[in-house]
Parts: sequence; C-alpha cells; structure tokens
Amino acid sequence: MSIFKTLFKFSIITFLALTLTWIMLTRTAGNRIVPKVEGLAERDAVRLIENEDLVPRVERAHRKSDPASIVYRQSPPPNAKVKEGRPIRLFVSLGAAQSVMPDLRGLSLTEAKNALRVVGQEQNVRGGLTISMLSRSPHAHVPDDHVISHFPLAGQPVVIGDGVQILLSSGPPKSAVVVPNVAGLSQSQAEETLRAAGLIVHRISKELSAKDAGVVIRVIPAAGTPASESDLVSLVVSTPRHPKISSTPRGILIRYVVPLLMVPAPFHLVIFDREGPRTIYAGTPNPGQVLEFAERVIGDAELKVYIDGILSRTIPYKSP
Repeated sequence: MSIFKTLFKFSIITFLALTLTWIMLTRTAGNRIVPKVEGLAERDAVRLIENEDLVPRVERAHRKSDPASIVYRQSPPPNAKVKEGRPIRLFVSLGAAQSVMPDLRGLSLTEAKNALRVVGQEQNVRGGLTISMLSRSPHAHVPDDHVISHFPLAGQPVVIGDGVQILLSSGPPKSAVVVPNVAGLSQSQAEETLRAAGLIVHRISKELSAKDAGVVIRVIPAAGTPASESDLVSLVVSTPRHPKISSTPRGILIRYVVPLLMVPAPFHLVIFDREGPRTIYAGTPNPGQVLEFAERVIGDAELKVYIDGILSRTIPYKSP
C-alpha cells in the first residue's frame, strides 16, 4: 500500500509541476492581447498598454483631421496576440499644423502653386496649402495668368492642408467695339473690316441668295451690336445656287409652330423666291407660338428658319 501512496503522491506533484510550468511558459511566451486604444487620449492609452505588461512607444505627428493628444493609429492592431514586454507603437495627433500665408500677389500661377506647396516645410510638416477656388478678372497692370489677390491674405495664420482662393488676371480689359455693317461686301472685304474693328471671324456659312456669289448677306451678331475686342463673329455669304422658279405669281400660307421645348431665342424667317430673299419675321417668339403669314411668291420658294443666327430648317414651297 505504501508503494501505491508514494506513486500517487508523485503523480500529484508531477501534475502540479507540469501545470505550473505550462502557465509560466504561456505567460512568458505570449498570449498578451493588445487592447484597442485608437481614439483614446494619449494618457489613457498608455495606461491600458502598461496594464497588459506591454511597452508603449509614442510617436507624434500633426493631423488636421484628429484632435491633439488623441491616438489615431496603433501597431500592432487591436486584439493581436503578442509577448509580454512587446513595444506597442501609439501614433498620437498633435492637432492641425499652422503656418503663415505667403504673399502670392504678382506671381504666375505656377509660381503661386509652388509657394503654396512648401508652406509648413520649415516645421517639417508636409501637405502645404491647396487652391480651393480659382477665378479670373481683367486687370490693367497685372499680366495675364498672374495673381491679382488671394484669400487668406498674406501674413494671416493658416492651417496646413487648407484651401486658398486665388484671383488671376486675364490681362488688360478689352476695348468696347460695335459690330460693323458688312452686308453687301465681298467675303474678303468683310473679314478685313471686322479684323480692323478688333473682331475675329470664326465661322463662315453659305446661304441661297439672288446676290452674286461670295457677297456677304449678314453678320452675326447683327451690325450695330455692342461687342468687346477679340469677340467671335460669323459671316453668312451668298451662294450661286438658286431654287427652281417660274414666272407665275401665287399666294402661299406660311405656318410655323415654335417647338414647345424651345428655349426663347431670336428667330428670323426668310423667304426665297424669284424676287430674291426677304425677311418676313424677326423676333423672339414664345415656345408653342404659331407664326402665320400670307405671302406672294413667284415660282418655287423656300422658307429658311434661323434660330439665334443659325440655319435650323428649310421648308420648300413648290409651284403647282
């Protein structure tokens, strides 16, 4: 019996020794759970890390999006299993970094962008400032594409990462001009006249007309319209093609319905027959309005509909 008692005691002692060894090995080998400290104040985060027999390592950086003294990231992440004494990196915000707005007036747009990009580098803070709004305005003295003014003003405090509003010059103000009357001139003469007035001819269209080929019928915008130097204008030039005609006068009823979805715009209705072109309507009708006219024509005729100076539709009226 004494042998059995001895063996039993030995078994108990061995079991306890193995259990204690396992506990100690487990404690020293790991199984420390990293607590979640993101979003906590630095002081509270450090206390929680130390309570788990871990070592906090604090790294600080300016963060516009996070308040000062708050942990915005940790490594290893929450719930990771680590060894006792493992360093845990806590990234703590210093809050938004501030600097001083530089003077951008007179700089080109490229120079202004470069000046904004380096704001804060003297504090070892990256990010600089950005352009949140860019607008342009004529200026008599500031060259084209150079800064007239900006907000915030020079010398005011700014937060790194903030946007800046910049007003750029579009060059000297344009001179006011009036669109000259070039109807009846040749195309080359009309273009020379318009260039002399400071205007730019950007489109030339042809229109059926009884006039000689190449003669200007009208200019768009119309002659006498106020404009600015370098504004764009269009010419409508006569083409030698004529519609079929006959010598028998006849009456026709012209009926045109302005489209319902049409945005109000200047309309011109021009009738072409043997007697030549003539405008029978000029105005700005309302959507859905019915335009009706009784006209006397000779031979085949065509009605041309111009909307805002652009030919929109041609309606033929054939002789019986």
